[in-house]
Amino acid sequence: EEVGVWQRILNVRALALGYRDDPDSWLRYAALCRRSGNAALSESVLTRRLGFDPASPERRDAPLAAQRLRYAYAKHAWAAGRRDDAVARAEALADVLADA
Repeated sequence: EEVGVWQRILNVRALALGYRDDPDSWLRYAALCRRSGNAALSESVLTRRLGFDPASPERRDAPLAAQRLRYAYAKHAWAAGRRDDAVARAEALADVLADA
């Protein structure tokens, strides 16, 4: 039920703010979807709403918001059972952040 409530609230907010103008709320919603077992909706939020491309290469000069999105996608991959993908993404992100 909480997922449905959040979805309605965020859809109303999206009328005034673009998805990328309020990434914190959408990242929290994606996490809520992930924790409630709705991996498809979590992935949809991360890729369609927030514009994350899972195939995009790591960029050392990417802003922190992009790195947070990468981390959220790694957590999504782990929850979806794609453990190897999640670990590889987390390691690549750690390498990028260590060089920052």
